[in-house]
Amino acid sequence: MDKLEKFRREIDKIDADMVKLLEKRWATAKRIGEEKRKKGLEYYDQKREEEVLKKVVGKTSLDKNFIKDVFTRIMEYCRNGESE
Repeated sequence: MDKLEKFRREIDKIDADMVKLLEKRWATAKRIGEEKRKKGLEYYDQKREEEVLKKVVGKTSLDKNFIKDVFTRIMEYCRNGESE
């Protein structure tokens, strides 16, 4: 196997891991939503989402706007999306 193929397989593995983590995050967010409903709390918590963004942006060496955009979309999906 040449280097290019090796790197591509590594990317494939990383992508699969990322999908699994996104699915896990979605499922956990759904459980949080169910718990909030039981307690009569608002589902959307802007302050919490701002805290999450601040944390992830502070932990990256990547472009901070890119990470903020990615996590904003992830949180929007977890808040509004439906799993198939």
